[in-house]
Amino acid sequence: MSMSRWQLTVCTLLLAASAAMVHAASVVNTTGLPDYPGARTIVMDNVYRGDALGRTCIHYASETPDELGRVEAWYRDHMAGARETPVNSDNMYGHWFAMKGIKLERGHDFANVYRTARQKSTSVELFKCKG
Repeated sequence: MSMSRWQLTVCTLLLAASAAMVHAASVVNTTGLPDYPGARTIVMDNVYRGDALGRTCIHYASETPDELGRVEAWYRDHMAGARETPVNSDNMYGHWFAMKGIKLERGHDFANVYRTARQKSTSVELFKCKG
């Protein structure tokens, strides 16, 4: 029994979606900072790297379709006591991007939650830095 082109396309899309979900579920956040529960696309560095401000950090990045305000509120709640500043307040991003969002700092570690003007998803970046 052969499949129609439409059935083959649907099967291919379902397999691709399943693989993406398994991949996202298999990424382990080693920063110690909280994972947003609605995260979709997830990338975790496997080594510490130097950044533009002279810090050495390991980086976790994710995206979610949830609205910026909702993700900011979740991180404020789950990183209680963190120092909050606008995401554009340091030279890490400079003024190259029109970003809206927050940076939450706890000790040497920090979280950036933001959207750019053209972005349809909210980005989350978590940084575990060496002191």
